[in-house]
Amino acid sequence: MKNVDRIVILFFILLFVLTSCFSENNDVRIQQHDQINDQLESDIHRYIVLFRDEIEEKLIEDVEGVIIQEAETINVVGALLPDDEIDHLRKNPEVIAVEEDQVVSMLQQTQNWGYDQILTPRSVQSGLTGKGVKVAIIDSGVSPHEDLSIVGGASFVNYTNNYFDDNGHGTHVAGIVGALNNNIGIIGVAPNAEIYALKVLDQTGNGYLSDIIAAIDWSIRNRIDILNLSIGTNGHSAVLEKAVNDAYTQNILVVAAAGNGGNPEGTGDTLVFPARYQSAIAVAATDRNNKRGSFSATGNLIEQSAPGVNIYSTYLNNQYVSMNGTSMATPFVVGALALLKEANPRLNAKDLREILKNTSLDLGKQGRDEWFGYGLIQAPVFLTDIYGHWAIHDIVEVFHLGWMRGIKQGEFGPELQLSRAQAAAILVRALGLTKTSGNTPQFQDIKGHWAQEDIEIISQHQIMRGTAENRFSPDVTITREQMAAILSRILNLKRTPEMGNPFIDVQEGYWATNDVIATTHHQIFKGISPNQFGGGLIVTRAQMAVLMNRVSDQIAN
Repeated sequence: MKNVDRIVILFFILLFVLTSCFSENNDVRIQQHDQINDQLESDIHRYIVLFRDEIEEKLIEDVEGVIIQEAETINVVGALLPDDEIDHLRKNPEVIAVEEDQVVSMLQQTQNWGYDQILTPRSVQSGLTGKGVKVAIIDSGVSPHEDLSIVGGASFVNYTNNYFDDNGHGTHVAGIVGALNNNIGIIGVAPNAEIYALKVLDQTGNGYLSDIIAAIDWSIRNRIDILNLSIGTNGHSAVLEKAVNDAYTQNILVVAAAGNGGNPEGTGDTLVFPARYQSAIAVAATDRNNKRGSFSATGNLIEQSAPGVNIYSTYLNNQYVSMNGTSMATPFVVGALALLKEANPRLNAKDLREILKNTSLDLGKQGRDEWFGYGLIQAPVFLTDIYGHWAIHDIVEVFHLGWMRGIKQGEFGPELQLSRAQAAAILVRALGLTKTSGNTPQFQDIKGHWAQEDIEIISQHQIMRGTAENRFSPDVTITREQMAAILSRILNLKRTPEMGNPFIDVQEGYWATNDVIATTHHQIFKGISPNQFGGGLIVTRAQMAVLMNRVSDQIAN
């Protein structure tokens, strides 16, 4: 009789789960959600099951359970299970672990002061905005707001299938990361980052581990770059740890709030999970004076610190409010990492994490400590000398493509003249050239030169030639007409009669005339005036960036 009663109860719970997913009335869903625990018998509860190789749904069915959440890449389900069947499941060789599905809670208590504190304006001035970086806010969702642009998302709670915020916490977090630079409200640390809202918390700010694990699974499958976890629980979960580890293994940066359970004295180890896991970056909170927030958790697992006291950001109903908490500090770190990822798109998660550590402003005790970790995060500035430069857009684009690099750490040298060796290196990178089996030109003046290999490659492919027999002249500057000839060669451009010749300083019969006319006709080069080309002028590094950006589509094809 007991099994019959249990099946009836599970049937109605399953019916609730299904109807809550399709109901049009959120008020009804919320009422049902609030009543779900009352519908459960004391011997039926939510559990997380971690399978060894793949999810075995039949094992859940065999013990009269109901699956309510799946995380396929992690081999995990959240399920309603009879308590007296848990030991039986744990003994199954296909099952690694069965845990209670813990309740997880949010951590919280004109220009955001923290924006300046971590030096974000320097990043914006250098062209960094988080463009192209995918950030998932795993929280209470994100509310529609004129200062936010949400690319997409998903709901993992059982009372609504949209990711809209009905609490406010997730919307506040999202604004710190990516509020738009639109002359209203605030500006986020990474205003052009691609923000995804993953709703795992309800209107009270609570949720289940299984939903968070499913959201991490979604992030892995959708190739998210950075996870913001401004949530926490006091209990360890091996399954949650595996999900965090799996994400990090898949090159996803996981940033988690350290927790608000610290004491005014700053003593003890008070971090919450998942911030305690090695694959997560645990974030503590600081105030306007770079002092520890009195509530901020402490312990030797703190890795970074960021502003978390009186933080002004976006909120429900198109409003703005101030909040305190490591929940607010975490998105500052996420935003800084988005800028760092944009500046270094080829670096993996481990490398980016290391850079963040090494560039932090040391606070408190020297080195890593229990209050601030490695220190206050600093927004990255990858090229300090391109602020306000006329070619900043082109420089940023070719820098991100990996075609041009700085002359030294943090400097591009936009007005420095371009050498033939530099041009060779840039073109080899852009064209993806490698050495061929053919003869290598024997230039006597490149042995031991930093660009020797690039010069040999570019010469093998007959894109650049020597200046004389057995000489390349690597450190001689390159002129506009020489660059026109090289780009014509690469793109196979030909001058045709209808192109004419608008330049009084480009004489017919001159060696570079056809190349100059062809490249200007295709709008790769422009004259220095309507009727002058200036072929003998030296190309600067900024001008080379502009030229390479103009031909990037043709090179890609």
